[in-house]
Amino acid sequence: MTIVRITAALGLVFAMLLGGVATATAATPAAAATAPARAAAGKAAPHGTVEYTKVLAWHDDEEREKCPSTACRLAGVLKPGILVNGYCWTVGDSVTVNGVINYIWVRISPDDSKPLWVSAAYLVGGKYGNLPADDECPNVS
Repeated sequence: MTIVRITAALGLVFAMLLGGVATATAATPAAAATAPARAAAGKAAPHGTVEYTKVLAWHDDEEREKCPSTACRLAGVLKPGILVNGYCWTVGDSVTVNGVINYIWVRISPDDSKPLWVSAAYLVGGKYGNLPADDECPNVS
């Protein structure tokens, strides 16, 4: 079962790299996987801009409400293959997947009154789940 999931995740990564996934501002297939896209007008991201980066789960990823912790209220599950907006990242509870520990959590909602967080351990794109390393969220409590 694990080999099937890994194979499916690798297929998604290759599709992204070959341009199968596009973002609103991507001009080339290589830029499609990393370029930030513009959010809808009037929706400011938590870090003070209207930019976001598309993130993609390779495995079920629990959405946590209000904080980057497994102790926070479960708000839903981000399913594999579903692109969502990633606004910024922060350090939170550790999540271990296949022996790899990751402390990075990605904010997937622009609403400051109800922030949603997912562990980057289950996102395609390395340690920060496809977000730039300098896109850290300010003032996360």
